[in-house]
Amino acid sequence: MRKGASKSKGNFHERKIAKMLSNWYYGEPNALIRTPSSGAVATFRLDKEMPCGDIMQVKYYEIPFPFSVESKHYKTADLIELLNGNKSSILIKSWKQAKNECGENKKPLLVFTANYKPTLVFVPVNVYWNGLDIMNSLCWDINNVHEAFVILFNDLLKSDPNKLKKYFESENLSIISGSNGAKKVTMDQ
Repeated sequence: MRKGASKSKGNFHERKIAKMLSNWYYGEPNALIRTPSSGAVATFRLDKEMPCGDIMQVKYYEIPFPFSVESKHYKTADLIELLNGNKSSILIKSWKQAKNECGENKKPLLVFTANYKPTLVFVPVNVYWNGLDIMNSLCWDINNVHEAFVILFNDLLKSDPNKLKKYFESENLSIISGSNGAKKVTMDQ
């Protein structure tokens, strides 16, 4: 691969995911965009008001986007490593990054693609049970702690975002109000 190609591939993936999530959640492609300089050392958050994750909201602030999105595109990834709890798995490392870099008023969402494989989405267990109407999923269980559900990205895009919006409203998860009523699900490691 030529020099800089993986960065370009990652940037393209982030822009594509931003448009798809924006269409799904807001019904138009430009409410979410790739965070400028996403992935650069200079994008660390100085305070809780700074955008976090690879995708940021630029429209419809009255309807806050509830996720801090970490978007990854790798040549290969092994789902079996995830199921076995292999701590060196790129999937586990990516999920930890998504959780650690998530803003106080956001929920982590990992969008993960490997070459020639379907795109996967990792969502916290409480979000899956309360806000999504998706039946095909895999519950990821590490050390008897239900960490996340793994679903196909296409299944997420087929789900009704209004159910998710109602869940976040009922839990008072609002960037504007700064409150976070969801219970945290943590990984015991």
